[in-house]
Amino acid sequence: MTDHRKADTRHKIQLGGLVIKAGLGQIDAMALLGLLVTHRETMCDPGEQQHLREVGRAFASQTRGGHDGV
Repeated sequence: MTDHRKADTRHKIQLGGLVIKAGLGQIDAMALLGLLVTHRETMCDPGEQQHLREVGRAFASQTRGGHDGV
């Protein structure tokens, strides 16, 4: 397996872990995709992106005691 494929696989696993951590592991895959697509334009705004990053860090701290990348 190439380094690029390993990195890509790791990234996908991390994203899946985030879905589970957020409590969305049982949601229908197409509903989850719809949720993400509906809100992806929000990520174009740097201010909103920073706000969401802060929300994510706070959630990660509450659920695991810190930011660990997943």
